[in-house]
Amino acid sequence: MAPRFRIRAVGSLVQKPGCPEWSTRALGPERLDYLCRGECYNPSDERLRITRIEIVRIRPQARPGEPVGG
Repeated sequence: MAPRFRIRAVGSLVQKPGCPEWSTRALGPERLDYLCRGECYNPSDERLRITRIEIVRIRPQARPGEPVGG
């Protein structure tokens, strides 16, 4: 019998460009650019759509030196 799964998933939040105003006020533009290079966590209220979910099974090697196949 094939395994059955029950999952719940939500897409990640869509990022707004740049850094939020409060982070610029707290750190200053130079420090913020040094730390984040313009890639701040700046989420919107919108979520990305999930197009697929993959289930991956990783099996450990049974013995040292065992070839890891495809």
